[in-house]
Amino acid sequence: MKKFLSIILFFLVSKTFTFGQTNYYYFDNNLPIYIGEYDNFYDIYQYSNPAWNIYNNDKLISTSRVSFYDIKLRRKYDPREIYTYQQRFDQIKHLSKTSVFKGTAIYNYTTYKNKYRSLLYNPYLGDAFNFADTTSADVNYKGPLVNLLYSFTPLDKITLGANLSYKIKDGLKTKYTYGESDLIDMNTAVGMIYNFSKNFNLGFSYKYNYNKEKIKCSDVNLLSVETYLFRGEIYKVLHQDMNVGEERILEGNSFSVQNKFYTNVGIDGGFIASYQNADLEVTIPNSTKKVIEGKSSFEKIDISFNLKKRFSTKFSLPIDIKYIMNKSWSLNPANNRTIWEWETYRTLFSVGFNYIEENSFYTEANIGYKATYADSSKYMEGKFSENNYNTGFITLQGNKILSRKISLGCKFLFQYGNKDFFTAAEEHKTYNATITANYNMNENILFKLNLYYYYQEGLLENKKTNNLLGCYLTIFIKN
Repeated sequence: MKKFLSIILFFLVSKTFTFGQTNYYYFDNNLPIYIGEYDNFYDIYQYSNPAWNIYNNDKLISTSRVSFYDIKLRRKYDPREIYTYQQRFDQIKHLSKTSVFKGTAIYNYTTYKNKYRSLLYNPYLGDAFNFADTTSADVNYKGPLVNLLYSFTPLDKITLGANLSYKIKDGLKTKYTYGESDLIDMNTAVGMIYNFSKNFNLGFSYKYNYNKEKIKCSDVNLLSVETYLFRGEIYKVLHQDMNVGEERILEGNSFSVQNKFYTNVGIDGGFIASYQNADLEVTIPNSTKKVIEGKSSFEKIDISFNLKKRFSTKFSLPIDIKYIMNKSWSLNPANNRTIWEWETYRTLFSVGFNYIEENSFYTEANIGYKATYADSSKYMEGKFSENNYNTGFITLQGNKILSRKISLGCKFLFQYGNKDFFTAAEEHKTYNATITANYNMNENILFKLNLYYYYQEGLLENKKTNNLLGCYLTIFIKN
């Protein structure tokens, strides 16, 4: 039995950010986010299908590295700064040659500094509804997550897996309405892998997710508080009383197919294809019953294909192709009026090379292109738009082991396009740089420091630059 402790100290400072009218949920998956000589393909698959945990082999990767791509550009309701402390315990046990159990417990504490008005945990989910008061203030969220995962092989060619995750958060705004938030996120998944041979397998999985956010506001002096129920960007309804609140329930399903194959000619690859749908219901309480304020629906198709040609044990050429489709609508049930409809279609292609000197040096370079089509119809504001975003990018990264205790890594990403999908900056140039330093105190303790910098040049509302700075410290302890 191995115990894995990850303590993450996260500090993020952002300044001089602007945003366009497109408030879509931002997801950018240019290239693999790891820096190292290992292949984390099964770690990616495990998220889609719990049966892939059978291939874990005690190799645990901290989820802190996901935040490298969580670029918090300052939109209207985003906080100015984010501080996060996280403590995580992972335990994995091979119960037999054919079964593996993994348990994870996480406690997270996050402070959003100077968050503007919105009382929602995520104001940019993609729906047309927002719940806000009249002030900017710090908001604190804290709570645990427990995840249990079990996979086993009942037959030679069949592997099964199941996963249960439960997360709760308590939130508190530190000013005026003193909004209290209770968040529950529960999901369960089942999956199967059929091994046609040692070199070819196919996985199937289903996931159900339930998310509930309940917000309560009251004045400390027992006076009425002023809050607003937004329907779209501009139109809002005053909700004023001694006690006000809102409840949001999001339920969704996901179906996924995965494949991994190997050949005798040095070509390896695989794909992940998924279909997801979810429905959101927003309600407000009154003296007798809950009133439905709004409904939204989401639909997503995500297809990723990975191919790698290995010319030798040291040199290989990776190819990545990705397609993402998102659709959503929001309506007011009182008059059955559609408030907002939007859809996006994204494609990405990249090709590169990587070179590995075992226990010494690793380098990778990629060049790619991504295209996005976005269509948005905001009926209440009378705003209708269609946009095409085309961006080319180059990524360089490397990792060097300097000694038995110290290694350094770096990653650089350059993007150039006609218009940025997230910031709406035209003719933009974007520079991302990450520096990683690892220090092995001994065989059981590893310190990892990540420094992140983002810079964008472009034409947007007379502002030419966007900047972001991040710093992550992670401590790994194994027993």
